[in-house]
Amino acid sequence: EEAEGLGLVGYAGEQGYSNLERRWHRPTLEIVGMSGGFTGAGIKTVIPRMAAAKISCRLVANQKPDDIFAKVKAHLEKAAPPYANVTVFALGGGSPPWVSPRDTPGNRAAARVLTKVFAGTPPKYYRDGATIPALAEFQSKLGIETTVFGWGLGENIHAPNERLNTKLHEKGRGAWARILWELGRGEGAEDAEVVVGKVVGK
Repeated sequence: EEAEGLGLVGYAGEQGYSNLERRWHRPTLEIVGMSGGFTGAGIKTVIPRMAAAKISCRLVANQKPDDIFAKVKAHLEKAAPPYANVTVFALGGGSPPWVSPRDTPGNRAAARVLTKVFAGTPPKYYRDGATIPALAEFQSKLGIETTVFGWGLGENIHAPNERLNTKLHEKGRGAWARILWELGRGEGAEDAEVVVGKVVGK
């Protein structure tokens, strides 16, 4: 169903793991761009003297950006044929992986809010890949855990015509009012009905 919705003809990835396992908690290596030779309209009988590729790696627990870069670089240089020169360099922007413990005050507050906002349905927990370098910095430098509570999930994510679901946006406004109340009152305090813009005690 997912493949059909995305227009895919199949999946590729690390053997021995399902697509969800690869997406949730396995490291990745992707070629995100390629160039070389004549790329204009039409065709020319030229032999390219150079080709380039841009690679991105999604890191997981216990991996370090500098170490992974060094290993990828060494592998590509070793695999290069004798008639080719291979140059590998970092474009910057590397970030260590980040994982949030499930049982934190922020995550517990978020779970209570989501359960209320979605009519009593509790949230499901799973790992997913993203690139938010600040979260790892908060964890390593400040020693604090972060709760990600975003409501920007739209359609055609990162596509040219990406857009936000307005109904989800409205739910998000109310949810943010609720979570600020939850965090401010502390766990175990008396419940309250939260309305966007004001709090009404029961």
